[in-house]
Amino acid sequence: MEPSYNQIISLTTDTDSKKLNDALKRLNISHKTFKTYYYKDLIRVNGKRVMHINPVKAGSLIEFIIPGVMTPIGMETRPAKVLYEDEMIFLLYKEAGILTHESRNHFGVNFKDQVTALFNEKHIYQPIRFVNRLDMDTSGIIMVAKNDIAQGYYQKLHEKNLIIKEYICIVKSKSPLEEETTVTARIGRDEIGIKRKIAEEGEEGLSAKTIFTPLYYKDGIEILKAKILTGRTHQIRVHLGYLDKVLLGDTLYGGDDSLIKRQALHSYRLRTYGISGKEIDVFCELPEDMKKVIEGINEF
Repeated sequence: MEPSYNQIISLTTDTDSKKLNDALKRLNISHKTFKTYYYKDLIRVNGKRVMHINPVKAGSLIEFIIPGVMTPIGMETRPAKVLYEDEMIFLLYKEAGILTHESRNHFGVNFKDQVTALFNEKHIYQPIRFVNRLDMDTSGIIMVAKNDIAQGYYQKLHEKNLIIKEYICIVKSKSPLEEETTVTARIGRDEIGIKRKIAEEGEEGLSAKTIFTPLYYKDGIEILKAKILTGRTHQIRVHLGYLDKVLLGDTLYGGDDSLIKRQALHSYRLRTYGISGKEIDVFCELPEDMKKVIEGINEF
């Protein structure tokens, strides 16, 4: 039998609750997670087993015992770079040019391998659970949950628009945005390949919301900040097309790659809240290839 390596996640209640599940709901822990742990006898309140119908007082300490099993790393690779860490999550830096996870169409090391190396280095014996993902050629911040409690908690926050992701975009633009602009056009599948498109009336499509803020414009090249409140595939790229703009380097959507050899898109900031209610606000510096493009714009 493989050895187990348990984690303990501790939550403190701030109000009285009639029963345990009510207390957990107030802490953004789902009923599904509650059932999974309760019926495996992996929840303690103030160090004791309790019935689910028992009241829980404000200030009580609720502990989840999270079983873990040692799993070997798939291949030799360097650990992912850590931008932020607490008891629930990592915020990590993904370089451009690497897939978030394995694909049957791409071989070699992917970002999941780097996260696996990090988990092994930190003695975290859990599956890799991505809270968000980035396209292969997009750089920046990825959130990884350390356990299923954290994954469920941040899924709840995402549904409440309490995970704010912001990007820097360098685009080819016929005219600059004059003010902050919100795009809510639905996104559907294109008939060709992996592309996405704006869904026309009567077509299937997913709701999406992106807020663009103008930062700089010169000679047809514009720098924008994009804040996304949904996480659809190619969302920023498709919504830029809706505004008649295209990322530099984004050849899939008709962009010019003479200044940069990948889409000029970087996830530079992520804001959310930790399990204790503490605000998390993490920045990720622009990569060198995008810095060079901006320096080149200023030299024109």
